[in-house]
Amino acid sequence: MLIIALALALAYATLKPLSEGLFDTSMWVAKILMPSDFENNDMTKQFLKVGQAALMEGWLSNIPFIASLLYFASIVAGFFYHWWGGILMYFVATILGMFTKRLWVRSVSYYLPFLYHKMLNRAIDYKAKNDIARIYNE
Repeated sequence: MLIIALALALAYATLKPLSEGLFDTSMWVAKILMPSDFENNDMTKQFLKVGQAALMEGWLSNIPFIASLLYFASIVAGFFYHWWGGILMYFVATILGMFTKRLWVRSVSYYLPFLYHKMLNRAIDYKAKNDIARIYNE
C-alpha cells in the first residue's frame, strides 16, 4: 500500500507544474479580458472567477482537480498502510510537488495554446449550433 501511495505522489508531482501553470495562466488571461475601469471589490473577484472558469471549461479544468485528487489519494493510501504512512506521504508528495514545479516550470507561452485551442473549439461549436449571440461575444 505504501508503494501505491508513492506512485500516487509521483503522479501528483508530475501533474503539478501543468496544473498550476494552466490555473495561473487562465487567471492572467481573465485579468487581461476584464475591463480596465473595474474597481477592486467583490464583484471584480467574482468576474475573475467566472472568466477563469469559462477559460478552463472542459478537460482543462480536470487537470487541477485530478492533481489535487492524486495528492489526497496518496495521503489516504499512506494512512491505509500505517498511521505514519499518511504523514510521510504528506511530506513526500509536498516536497516532490515543489521540486517538480521548480524544475519543470514553463512560460506563459506554453499554456496559452491550450486556452486558445479550447476557445477556438468553443467558437466552432457555437457556430455549428447556430448560436449567433455567443458567436459574436467570443
